[in-house]
Amino acid sequence: MKTHNRYFILIAALLMILGFVQPVYADSPNIGVSPNPPVQELGTRGVYPPHQIFGPVKDINNGSYSFAGSLPGTVYTEYRFKGKRTYMVHMSQITQPLEITVYKYNSFNNATQIARYNLSASGASFSFGTSSTNDEIYLSFASYYNCDFSGYVY
Repeated sequence: MKTHNRYFILIAALLMILGFVQPVYADSPNIGVSPNPPVQELGTRGVYPPHQIFGPVKDINNGSYSFAGSLPGTVYTEYRFKGKRTYMVHMSQITQPLEITVYKYNSFNNATQIARYNLSASGASFSFGTSSTNDEIYLSFASYYNCDFSGYVY
């Protein structure tokens, strides 16, 4: 019986130790951006109609949305954001030419481009507007170069 208890304690201790071990990954330079656009993904089965499936949306009415990334390629904000009629985007860092596209997402599960900006200098800012504070917006960042960038939407 004592041997059983010892094995049980040993196995429980190993499981606890393994529970605290985290896999080690290389640090990603991307913060708040993803290679996939923040759109709703419709399942093949479900109990809700498509207009009731909610995707990742942040209300930034009284705040901001920060992002940073490393390219070449294209990345998107991880969230759609809403809450304002006029948005400002400030680029804290741009190391190579960068194209930023603003998309308005709609309930028909698609996005419409509403603006495109080509920037090449840190400190650049631009603004864009929407017709409603409920309009859901997201950004894409694209560059052919090895470009590091960071900034925020407010």
